[in-house]
Amino acid sequence: MLFAATQLMATAAVTLLLAKRAARPGRVRMTRLGLAVSGVGFLGAAAVTDPVTLVLANLVLGAGLGAVRCIVQVMGGSRRPPDQSRPRPGGVVNWRPVPH
Repeated sequence: MLFAATQLMATAAVTLLLAKRAARPGRVRMTRLGLAVSGVGFLGAAAVTDPVTLVLANLVLGAGLGAVRCIVQVMGGSRRPPDQSRPRPGGVVNWRPVPH
C-alpha cells in the first residue's frame, strides 16, 4: 500500500511542478524523458529486494509518469496541434472563413 501511495504522490507532484513547462515548446523531448524515467523506475522496482529501494523505485516511476501525464493534460488528450484542437464558431473544429 505504501508503494502505491508513494508512486501516486510522485505522479501528482511532478504533474503540478511541470505544468508551466509543458505549455512551452519541447513537449516531445519532455515526454520522451518522462517515459525513460518511468522505464528506469519500473525496471528498478522489478529488480529490488528490499522495501526501501522499492519505495525509491516507485518515486522514480511516479515522477516519470507525472511528466507524461502533464503533457497529456496540456494537450487535452488530443493528437492535433493545440491551435487546431479548440472549437471554432458553430462548433466546427477546422472552421475557416470563406473569402469574398
